[in-house]
Amino acid sequence: IAHFLDYKTYQINKFIRAKKRMIELLKEQKQAIINDAVTGKIDVRTGKPYPEYKDSGVEWLGKVPEGWSIQPLKHYAIIQNGITLGMKLNSKNLVKRPYLRVANVQNGYFNLSYIKEVELPAEDVHRYELREGDILITEGGDKDKLGRGFVWQGQIENCLHQNHIFAVRVNDSIMLPGYLTCLLNSRVGREYFWLTSKQTTNLASTNSTAVKAIVLPLPGIGVQQQILKYCNEKIKIPDQAIFRTEREISLMKEYRTRFIADVVTGKVDVRGIEVSDVPDEEAEVLEVNGEAEGLVEESDELGEAGDA
Repeated sequence: IAHFLDYKTYQINKFIRAKKRMIELLKEQKQAIINDAVTGKIDVRTGKPYPEYKDSGVEWLGKVPEGWSIQPLKHYAIIQNGITLGMKLNSKNLVKRPYLRVANVQNGYFNLSYIKEVELPAEDVHRYELREGDILITEGGDKDKLGRGFVWQGQIENCLHQNHIFAVRVNDSIMLPGYLTCLLNSRVGREYFWLTSKQTTNLASTNSTAVKAIVLPLPGIGVQQQILKYCNEKIKIPDQAIFRTEREISLMKEYRTRFIADVVTGKVDVRGIEVSDVPDEEAEVLEVNGEAEGLVEESDELGEAGDA
């Protein structure tokens, strides 16, 4: 049974790893589409490069179309810090409010399946309250999660945010919230956060000073609208492929769990079934991480549910 399950688990895990790699490639494709549009590598109205470019003066940004503005974010946005949990509450006039945690803010969407509440003085609520159009940015985490964010549309009434999430409030007569989200999630945005972050093993963090200082290319509002429309249309195909692939992974994990249970409980008789040996390099992965994948996934879910 052990030998049979080792081989079958190896096959299933190999399939899952291949699908995860496909998702990463699709995400890179999405990022490349968005990056070329928001940095002016192509004119979305013509599908060709702009006629003239100028040096942005920012090494990691390179050249941008002539006529685009180059300004740090602090010139057209304010950064609202979130509530620090566990503060001493001296006020007698306390209220409860829902608040967003890091686990709720994903790259391109909000996971609102589990929302916590916090108690705070009524007079302090306005300092942490979210407004429709705020861009929420995470302070830290894994490299791919650093600086991830999305536009808040007021999905939860009277909602606050914790201090590990920044709420960026732009002057929407100069910059569209959706356009800033595209910029932050583009390749240049991701590189900026990584280059300016404080890093430890597999983890990184940023701060409000770095967020305010990010220098971004900014065309007129009309061009921003066209870029947003272009990006939304172009990323539909990779988004659909990512959704299907994630579903395949989920189904395969369910199958793996059910299949292992059926074998070890005797519902499936594996006696006499010939299977190959697991390759040596895979055997090491099974020995070290054989149960780790499932445990890590479970702990991630618990961590999201229990994350302060």
